[in-house]
Amino acid sequence: QLQARVGDFRSGNAFLTDTKHDREKQKSSKNDRRLLMEALLHFGDLNNCHRPWRVYKHLVGLLEMEFHAQGDLERQIGLPVSAMMDRSKDNLIAQQTGWIGFVIKPLFVELKVILQTASQQW
Repeated sequence: QLQARVGDFRSGNAFLTDTKHDREKQKSSKNDRRLLMEALLHFGDLNNCHRPWRVYKHLVGLLEMEFHAQGDLERQIGLPVSAMMDRSKDNLIAQQTGWIGFVIKPLFVELKVILQTASQQW
């Protein structure tokens, strides 16, 4: 959802234009700045794949342990095991290709364009 909002933001980024005398642009600019901050914070939270391989692999291993522990607990108390949490069939490390290709890369591409555009405006 944030990725789609970032794409919309890129096409109409009011924060890059002069808003001094236009109340509507001021409101739009404020919303755009908030969206950009949300996107940057979100990306900062998701960008482990940009770390050195040894660090990234270790972090994914820790995340997989956490997910599997949750799946074990869900199974133990009789709940359906959530997606990516079942140690008998899910391998988080193997799923990283999809994660990077479908979530991280598109978000990174949009943010790159936004930041390049912003740097040219300022």
